[in-house]
Amino acid sequence: MTQLICPECGKIFNEIDHACPNCGCPANDCSVYLDNNRTGKKFDRISLLPGETVVASAEFNIIPFIILCSALAILSIILINFFDSNGINNAGLAICLISMLIISTLSAVLVASTSWAMYFVITNKRVIAYYGLIIWVSFELKNEKVESITIYQGLFGRIFKCGRVRVCGVGASKVMVPFIKRPFEFRQHFFDIQYSNQNSKL
Repeated sequence: MTQLICPECGKIFNEIDHACPNCGCPANDCSVYLDNNRTGKKFDRISLLPGETVVASAEFNIIPFIILCSALAILSIILINFFDSNGINNAGLAICLISMLIISTLSAVLVASTSWAMYFVITNKRVIAYYGLIIWVSFELKNEKVESITIYQGLFGRIFKCGRVRVCGVGASKVMVPFIKRPFEFRQHFFDIQYSNQNSKL
């Protein structure tokens, strides 16, 4: 059963109610509420504050990156075989192609093996991100300190409906999280919770 979060009062209710039982806001105007029960133990490392709940969790789509790395690896193998079969002996070019093959293969393996540990969540109080390949980055920012959320989508991102999300806060605090699936929907979840938090203070 889907749970919804009311943008007017911030209360959570079931979709079968058709409207928020607290303020009467129609269910069509509400956002889907995603709690950490849907993600199992993935968010165990998050220390939630008293009264804090996970409102939305981003999903990661690494398929475009894997496809790009695989294409580079296949291209390297084809070129290496082509030069070898035609008797073209260029040590510098061979080293470059082999390096490209190794780097693309390792990059694909690293992203695939670490994506399961990445998370990017919105709670009713904070934006929390934990991501990275070799170097892990942990980022936390109070919702009221967020100044903007920018989405970057290339050609692959538009095809596979994913992109990079940059969160900018007060001062120099900012974070860029890649491979976010349905980034515009994720940003809308933040706007909804920010709006409900502002209304609750009035």
